[in-house]
Amino acid sequence: MEQAIYLLTWAAQVFYFICLIPQISKNHQRKSTEGLSDLFLIAYWHGYGTALFYIFGLNLPPAYQLIIPLGAIATLIIIYQRIIYAPKEKQRFLFWLYTLNVVFYAPFIPSLMANPTKLGMIWGWINLGINSVNMLPQVHQIYKTKSVKGFSYMFSAILFCGALCETAAAHLLRLPIQSFLNGAKNILFFIIFSVQFLIHKK
Repeated sequence: MEQAIYLLTWAAQVFYFICLIPQISKNHQRKSTEGLSDLFLIAYWHGYGTALFYIFGLNLPPAYQLIIPLGAIATLIIIYQRIIYAPKEKQRFLFWLYTLNVVFYAPFIPSLMANPTKLGMIWGWINLGINSVNMLPQVHQIYKTKSVKGFSYMFSAILFCGALCETAAAHLLRLPIQSFLNGAKNILFFIIFSVQFLIHKK
């Protein structure tokens, strides 16, 4: 039974990682990131940036420590696509915008190493706060444009599978409350995106 529960933590993080692959593929096929919100991508990156401090500070199960860095790399790939597929006149601005957000965490690494447990918990709450709103810019983008063009529904569907696994694993393993609430939030956003796709798919 315990092994099955730990498999849920692996399944959750694997789903969270692979949900980014359909978006990467769609961007590559279209040679465009039209339809993606810059605020969404920035917030999504900060969700991973704070998650890395959270999971390593609190020494969470191996599933988190092995898969979340892969998710961070996949997010960086989407950011790279956002820059290179942008119009020439916007590329320089986007490069510096995203670079400054990516390197934001470097000065905090020494303090985390000096006091991992306390600061890991703090970064966990920051992570939850960011993750609670990180998809709102994309929701607003779809609402504003009345279009889901360029946004992969498979992203939200696979994210939903991960969220189900994460909420179950967090409850059964008694992980920090941040992990449970993060899963619950992703379920909510899946419902919102599903409604938007039903309304705006055509």
